[in-house]
Amino acid sequence: MLKEQSKPSNTTPLQDYMDLTANSWQQAKKEKLKCIVIDAITKECTAAAAATAAAAATSSTKHQHDDILAIAKGLKDGKKLELTILTGGLCNYAYKVHFANENFDKKKKKNDAVDEVALFAKLTFGEALLFPGTPMTQNRTQCEYEALELFANISPYPHSVCTPYFCIDVIDVDVIIEDGEADEGDAGTDDGESKEKEDNIMKLLVTQFAPSGLEEQCANKFIDGGVLDTIFASKLAKSLASLHNISNLDTNYDIDFNKEIKPFLNSLTNILDTIFDSYFDDDESCQKEDICLVTKLGKEIGKDRLKFILRNYRDTLNRTDCYVHGDCHVFNMLVEPTPSMESIIQTFQNDTDVENNKTNNNTGDFTLIDWELSHVGPIGKDIGFFFPFPLACVFAHAINGDHNGSSKSILKFLDVLWTEYASNILLPPNSPGIDSINDIYYQVLGYCGVITLAYCSLGFHMEYLPIEEHRKEDLRKVKDSLGIIGLKFLNIGFGTSKEDKEKLSLDDLKKKFNDIIQEEIDRIVPNHVPRPNKKPSRWSSVLRQSGRRVSDAHTWLSIVASLPLDDDDDGANPDDIWEPINARRFYKVVTTAPLADGSMGHYDEDDTGSGVGGGVGGPRTSTSSNATARLSSSSLGSRRASIVQIEKLLIEIEDGY
Repeated sequence: MLKEQSKPSNTTPLQDYMDLTANSWQQAKKEKLKCIVIDAITKECTAAAAATAAAAATSSTKHQHDDILAIAKGLKDGKKLELTILTGGLCNYAYKVHFANENFDKKKKKNDAVDEVALFAKLTFGEALLFPGTPMTQNRTQCEYEALELFANISPYPHSVCTPYFCIDVIDVDVIIEDGEADEGDAGTDDGESKEKEDNIMKLLVTQFAPSGLEEQCANKFIDGGVLDTIFASKLAKSLASLHNISNLDTNYDIDFNKEIKPFLNSLTNILDTIFDSYFDDDESCQKEDICLVTKLGKEIGKDRLKFILRNYRDTLNRTDCYVHGDCHVFNMLVEPTPSMESIIQTFQNDTDVENNKTNNNTGDFTLIDWELSHVGPIGKDIGFFFPFPLACVFAHAINGDHNGSSKSILKFLDVLWTEYASNILLPPNSPGIDSINDIYYQVLGYCGVITLAYCSLGFHMEYLPIEEHRKEDLRKVKDSLGIIGLKFLNIGFGTSKEDKEKLSLDDLKKKFNDIIQEEIDRIVPNHVPRPNKKPSRWSSVLRQSGRRVSDAHTWLSIVASLPLDDDDDGANPDDIWEPINARRFYKVVTTAPLADGSMGHYDEDDTGSGVGGGVGGPRTSTSSNATARLSSSSLGSRRASIVQIEKLLIEIEDGY
């Protein structure tokens, strides 16, 4: 096995991690995992080609996917497979699988060949390194494969998912055999060795890389602003409705589908609990002038009400209304690129195209990726998860002076999304509490509130907003607005009693939604004064920076959640993906992660000595007696001991765990 190199004892965990990323043993481990993936894909593609040839020889049919056969043919012709890391390190690694190409354009981060063959591969592990000791069932990968097949069959649009090709077990023999006691053909036979082998089995999911023309992250639509095409909103709404309606159309649907993932999802609710606790960490009056506006609103709502909201949120997570994607945010969707001005001009020079409204990139096609958190759950979760980042962009564009343009266009897009969804959704059977479309909308508001509040308190995805880095005050205002609307949406969605819900119509709820947003826009931009704002290319999403299809881009599940740029600002360097910015983000998140007993711990700067404890936008360090009691009673022991545990975790990540 690869051994850890010695480290200076007088450095912080974060500094150690930054230094360790350069060590050759860690790079060797990543290369070992790549070899395992390439070997498995080579065997599967070769076997598929052989099966196709055998079927042809007997005049029978054996359908194989064109991409798989193209890979097999290339290998037969002597081409070499390569992997490019997309994301990964906490629960999995994601790769682009492609042939080595001497014409690889490092500036464009892609091959010149138009007909490039590529696959998407995800290698998954059995534990979430983000939350040590929290199992991430391997079954989630097989469930992702099944969910892709399911959605491909029921979605009314052909490119809604990347076609799944295969899902297999793979084993890193080096992990389970030590000291040369056995060779690769004999991994051990006694019960202990068999259990160790079972624990170190990884899953490999391979799919289509991306449907033709759909390699732009959906988030870019909202980052760029302008007039948004609502055809995409309509198609997405109808597709999600078709997924959620399965419980009505198939009475034998699997209510336990991927249920093993639910303990992990439920553990995330502790984050909200800690955020709520932070509002009462001091004795400040909510009348104090310099108190944070979000904290002030939290105090006004009150502890009892927030506990009621948290309890209802947790109860809702355990609902079994319908199949849901489970992580349906804009970074998990691929869409058509925004057309260039040149292509628009060319289109309008063609009278036939204009007459048929056949402008480039207006089909509204999309692809929904990263299905490993799909399960049978609450019906309002998917739409609720989609709303937050577009709403963040609403405030960002408004503070840039583009309220009447981009901000209103995004709000119209979200209105079309909900309206089309409401027109196509069927109320799930045997789901107490879901008696009308109103009940679904309450759920949507609740889940939207969870994520927008997390945007404010934890700061993830905020680096992509169209606000210059030096305008910290404007970014603070946007984050405050997200926290305020998050609390208000939570209060409505999960804080309204059944009796009070019956008093409001759907139109009343939609008006509340829009009024809350407009009130915040008016607060942060009272005069709606336009301001010049040059948008540097670094604001674009991970995908546009790197030229890669990116799955699993959510901060919680990927240590490579954001690919940093080179100094010359020419895009991300594939060799530099383990940059300090990622280590800082991971360190901030892991120190606010649920502890082994399910409680939340937060480690302040004095405890780490590193000055990076909470980070900008992180939840305030808990000093309440309750928080201290939870921390000291955890299985990780004292705060100092916990830092040692985190340091060990940071080392294990680069070792491929």
